[in-house]
Amino acid sequence: MAWAKVDDKLHSSPKWLGATKGARALWVSAASWCAAQENDGYVPSSALRLFSGTRREASCLVSVGLWDDDENDGWHFHDWTDYNPDSGSQKAKRKAESAGGRRGNHTRWHEKQGLHVEGCEFCEASGTRSGGRVAPESSRPDPTRTRTPTNSSRSTPAPRSDARTEPPSDGPEHSPNSVLASHGMTADERRAFLGDLKADDEVRSVSGLINGLHRKGTLGARINEWRELRDIEPTRRRTPTDRQAQILAAEMQRAHEADARVIPLQQIEGAHR
Repeated sequence: MAWAKVDDKLHSSPKWLGATKGARALWVSAASWCAAQENDGYVPSSALRLFSGTRREASCLVSVGLWDDDENDGWHFHDWTDYNPDSGSQKAKRKAESAGGRRGNHTRWHEKQGLHVEGCEFCEASGTRSGGRVAPESSRPDPTRTRTPTNSSRSTPAPRSDARTEPPSDGPEHSPNSVLASHGMTADERRAFLGDLKADDEVRSVSGLINGLHRKGTLGARINEWRELRDIEPTRRRTPTDRQAQILAAEMQRAHEADARVIPLQQIEGAHR
């Protein structure tokens, strides 16, 4: 967002005091518009209607020295670049900020994860590092993606159809957290996902399983399946606490005592005969 700067002595400037109220209003509105357009203070005559201004008010600004006539049927703010950044500086600043953001994403999502992503200007410039892996398109993290953190106690185990398959031994081993983070999983999701894998007694090595699925390119599908099952499966019934068990036992005892006090129907019929 660009800003039009105003001298704090403008209110007492002879030029400002010499302008009419309508000319002052035109000056302020046009200053805001020129900053947004980044046109170095140029006001074309066709823009007057945008500010509800008139040529008479524009001529007033010229006469007091706040505006200068332009040869292309318009006006220029007098000494615009003395108080406001020029358009070239603004564009160079945005370009530098954009490059810095791309560099930060590369460092966070590629360099720290040990990935070499095709199409990334910084990965291509540095070349494939020792031990680096080319990330498949489906598993590249999206920095703009956000997910609502979930409660790990409500996690649902994913199907174990491939849990018994030993992951291949070739390729470098990486920590499960770093691999799952490269797939865009939040910290809460990683804890829940790893907890579900560890709950399966037939999984010998969680780290080996995750690395194996990642190398085969099937980890992303496994994560998506886990998320879907977690969202659609009803909440598990909680195990009764000791207090709940005591209340249940007391209710059962009272029910048995009430049954013992009931007179059998045969006795009632025999008393009336």
